[in-house]
Amino acid sequence: MIFASPAARLYTVFFAASLTLGNWYPRIADVQERLALDSVSLGQSLAGLPFGIMLGFSLLARAVHRFGFRRTFAIGAPVMAFSLVTAALAPSAPVLFFSLMAAGAAQGALGIPGNVEANRMEAALGRPILVRGHGFWSLATLVGGAMAAAFRGWGVEPVLHFVVVLPVSLLLLWLGLKEFSASPERDDEETASAPILVLPTRAIFGLFLAGGVVLYLDSAASDWSGILMRDALGAGAILSGLALAAWALGQTSGRLIHPTLAARVAQTPMALAFLGTAAIGVGVIAVSASVPITILGFVLLGFGTSSMLPLALSAAARLAERAPAASVASLSQLAFLVSVLSPPVIGWVVGATDIRIAFLLGLALLAVSAAIVITRRPFA
Repeated sequence: MIFASPAARLYTVFFAASLTLGNWYPRIADVQERLALDSVSLGQSLAGLPFGIMLGFSLLARAVHRFGFRRTFAIGAPVMAFSLVTAALAPSAPVLFFSLMAAGAAQGALGIPGNVEANRMEAALGRPILVRGHGFWSLATLVGGAMAAAFRGWGVEPVLHFVVVLPVSLLLLWLGLKEFSASPERDDEETASAPILVLPTRAIFGLFLAGGVVLYLDSAASDWSGILMRDALGAGAILSGLALAAWALGQTSGRLIHPTLAARVAQTPMALAFLGTAAIGVGVIAVSASVPITILGFVLLGFGTSSMLPLALSAAARLAERAPAASVASLSQLAFLVSVLSPPVIGWVVGATDIRIAFLLGLALLAVSAAIVITRRPFA
């Protein structure tokens, strides 16, 4: 049976939790048109999701630690899904912001027990689980993006679209959680919770520059890919939605293949290869006048950024300067800050110049990451 193994159940839960999120992203262009939002206002509203993630991760850590994986996902995943539906149907920019903030808070809460359980299962089964679990999260974004592209192409209104998506998501969640049993704690696991705010050390800041700043490009691709296809290339609803699916395809492929690559290639050259692939993808997106080639650029961008933050988080956990939980929390908080600032910054750049320029700015961040990887070798 497909849900018989612990890993299969975990992957199913990750996929189910992210499916509605994947269906939300292609609808951003529809929300912008319906609410008549300019790029600056849209960027400010979209900041609600990463802001909520930061709040959920920081403020709910102790509560969800007591709840455990099963109860947290049983509550948090539906809350996240219904909040995203509310965002898709939002009548105003403030409702859009607060709906996304609620969805983000639920997503941030899910990330804590999700990563802990995947880490424990990895130790119990003796094989890679964590990065592949994130791969199934990205796979749901790919499937959701393709579903949303089809629904938009058929002219299906958001309310009917999500009437179809929600039951599928909740059924998969129930199947994954039905017989789920938590993995035992690791022998070397830190039992104390990290503080709510952990100031970064020099090593953490280096890891952030090496692997965390790429989240700017993830934000650009997930939130603005459909708008770029519509405004810069005149693409229709289906092709605009496929740009998001293409980026998610790259993310999924990179995360699923990461454990195999990590076993054969040293961390530093692997990181540089990912960054180079992302840079090629950005360049293609910024200059291409062809819809198919631009979609290929989103695949390359997604693959290139897919493993940079996991590499940085893994390196942070190995630092000897303080407890692994504190190092990971500190790096995560810097990453959340980039995620919160990216949507309004991108919105301002789009309003002041052009949406392609907003993507091109990512090249400067990739150059910084590559320089840190070469000179400091933080993943080695």
